[in-house]
Amino acid sequence: MDREVIQSAITTTVTQSKHLITRSFLFHVLWAGILPALVVIFVRVKRLAPLRAGQIWAASVIGAAVLCVGLLTLDFSTFSVTLRGDKR
Repeated sequence: MDREVIQSAITTTVTQSKHLITRSFLFHVLWAGILPALVVIFVRVKRLAPLRAGQIWAASVIGAAVLCVGLLTLDFSTFSVTLRGDKR
């Protein structure tokens, strides 16, 4: 995003952009934006005890790290150049 893109977006008129607002676009905004926002607003979150929350967080972090390493080792030859870095 640079200055030219922002300036173009700001100076766009209704006549130039009204063809972009279609039923399909409005449906996607409703489906992908408004409904998830309503779910977030109205779902009650039950707080866990701090110790239990810490255990769940630690398990999530360790699980994510194991998953990343495991997936990298499945196709290590593709990633080895990137992981090794440029040694000039």
